[in-house]
Amino acid sequence: MFFFLFALVILISLYDLKYRKIPNWVTLPLMLLGLYVSLPSTPIIWIASAFIFSAWKSGFMGGGDAKLWIGLLWCLSSFGDGVVIWMFVALMLTGVAQIVVRALSQKRVTIGFKTPGAWRTVVFMGLLAYLR
Repeated sequence: MFFFLFALVILISLYDLKYRKIPNWVTLPLMLLGLYVSLPSTPIIWIASAFIFSAWKSGFMGGGDAKLWIGLLWCLSSFGDGVVIWMFVALMLTGVAQIVVRALSQKRVTIGFKTPGAWRTVVFMGLLAYLR
């Protein structure tokens, strides 16, 4: 299942880069599959899910990105609680990279402008593949 998810996040990332949208017909089945695979799960998975949800509600993350991250987190919960640590490592690394790119960009950075973020899940899956 891991390699299927890896291929899926690559395709979703390319779609997101082109259309700036992650469709519900991808994320909602992913979340349902994650619920099926991980229910019941550990409290840390649910706390991380709540953190992602609050990042979306606060405007730090788009809704499609949040659903994608939560779906992946639930699907990969069988990896153990360490998956949460690597999720946050990937979010921090890609967040810093995004800030650096925006700072070095010749374009004026606008506040509140959301850029495609599904590419960040590719980094997350890459970290997990490396550690596997």
